[in-house]
Amino acid sequence: MKRILVTDIFGRTPELEAFAEKFKGEHAQVQIIDPYEGINRQFMNEAQAYKAFSTGVGMEGYIALLQTELMSCGDDKISLVGFSAGAAAIWALSEHELMGKVSGAVLFYGGQIRHYPLINPVVPTHCIFPALESHFSVEELMMKLEGKTNLTLQQVPFLHGFMNPLSAHFSQPGFELFSNCMSEVGEDECLVNAIWPEFDGSLEC
Repeated sequence: MKRILVTDIFGRTPELEAFAEKFKGEHAQVQIIDPYEGINRQFMNEAQAYKAFSTGVGMEGYIALLQTELMSCGDDKISLVGFSAGAAAIWALSEHELMGKVSGAVLFYGGQIRHYPLINPVVPTHCIFPALESHFSVEELMMKLEGKTNLTLQQVPFLHGFMNPLSAHFSQPGFELFSNCMSEVGEDECLVNAIWPEFDGSLEC
């Protein structure tokens, strides 16, 4: 099974490439999709990354890019992991017919999901939300999404960006918790089914 990582606004970085290496099993393929065509932009901070993303790509552009990449995957079965903007891009496509080739999706702190509340995922999708967001209420968003078919929701005691070592809100405990869990998932195992039972209500900082 191919595993696809859809990045946040920092795009492809050495840190993400190292994370992707942990994902590779004996036969599993791992692909990184980012907003900048695979170029490591080496942003100095999140403000710089946000400016580049918003002026050069934008959310709708990233969604279109992801759709094109998924169309090129052929009939390969894939699993998706998205971070921030990447998570929202996956969510925006999660009821598209392209999802027929997707076994499941794990979405980390996809704040922009709030702009697409009417979407109903057609594949198992697990959304991991941070402890809080500065621009909206995480709890209210989770209430809007609650009850959708194929969707599980989880709020963790970490902040937006906790999986990215370049983020001001990176959390080593949070990163290790989820990266270790995902790296242990079997090549043909659905990430959602593997990650949710272990961590439901049992997270510690």
